[in-house]
Amino acid sequence: MLPTFVRRSRFASERPATARGVELIVYSCLGLWITWAMVNCTWELSSTLTPGLSPGYLFGNRPMDNSDAQYRGFRSNIPALIPLALGHVFMSQFIVSMTNSSEGTSRAIPVKIYISLLLSCIVFFVFYGFDVLKVLFFNFCFFFATKATQNLFFAPVLYWSLSIATLLMINWVDLSDMPLFEFFNTYKGMGLNWTASYNFNILRMISYGMDNYWRCQNPKMLISDHEKHCKECQESRFNDSECAKLRIEAPLPDSNYNLVNFMAYTLYLPLYLAGPIITFNDFIAQSKKKPKSITLYGTLVYGARWILLACLMEIMIHAFHVIAISKARAWDGFTPFQITMVGFWSLKHIWLKLTVIWKFFRLWVHLRNLIFRD
Repeated sequence: MLPTFVRRSRFASERPATARGVELIVYSCLGLWITWAMVNCTWELSSTLTPGLSPGYLFGNRPMDNSDAQYRGFRSNIPALIPLALGHVFMSQFIVSMTNSSEGTSRAIPVKIYISLLLSCIVFFVFYGFDVLKVLFFNFCFFFATKATQNLFFAPVLYWSLSIATLLMINWVDLSDMPLFEFFNTYKGMGLNWTASYNFNILRMISYGMDNYWRCQNPKMLISDHEKHCKECQESRFNDSECAKLRIEAPLPDSNYNLVNFMAYTLYLPLYLAGPIITFNDFIAQSKKKPKSITLYGTLVYGARWILLACLMEIMIHAFHVIAISKARAWDGFTPFQITMVGFWSLKHIWLKLTVIWKFFRLWVHLRNLIFRD
């Protein structure tokens, strides 16, 4: 005979507990009251005059909290980013259609790679002027360093060391101040700071170095191990599709790890300014063959979701001024609950702003991949 606690455990698993009747009403009312208290508390705190607010247009012209520098920069440049994204997408397709080239997936450098690299260099020259030569210089150095050390066991440590040294150099040493490099100041383009987005470039360089290093180890074992454990790849062998994880893990042929692919990957315009990050293997695989997951319907839904998130962000910066309160340290006399709400909604603000920024650039990539012909 089973012990009592075993019988009860089995009985509980057969009849899962559910909230019904009075219990459900109590839980629902409690949840609604807590949510209302959190929103109302932060709304009232944000109704006071706080330094750093900007004129708004919602809720009766309520001031908005546009004090977050990262989102303020993105928000103010949306009128320029949208035409840039659409122009980049349609210009890429126009050049591809003019070439009239039929390329195969086995080609080391697809035509789309050349087009992407060309357009990126033109746009960055407009953005940064002659400072774009600094970006190219550091990328060249890293590429040749990885090719020279790809078979060494300490190569990963070297890649990270070079990346850290590069970050320290661009922050501590200004080549433009040296007489030999005075020509950098002759044309500054739009005057944008090229170091602001170089951190993402560093991550892409490390991704290239690691993918190249793992390819030199035992690439066949990596693929075989993946195919043994990936049900998606086993089920999709008959319809010629790859899962996203296989595109990341599967090493490419040696000829694909060349300078042109490396430069096109690190300078890829839609993801250069703010991310998100994609691995080198995945980038080249998608350049050769468009993922089947990218469809017109899915892209339209993704675009609609981004619009809704951007609208939600507008509502949030008008309703809750938590970033301005935090920067001004205007929490004197706040109760513990009020301080907690400032911290809670500050975290929500950070999550939402990064979501809006990254989804915009990811939507840019989806549009570009959608209209490209395989």
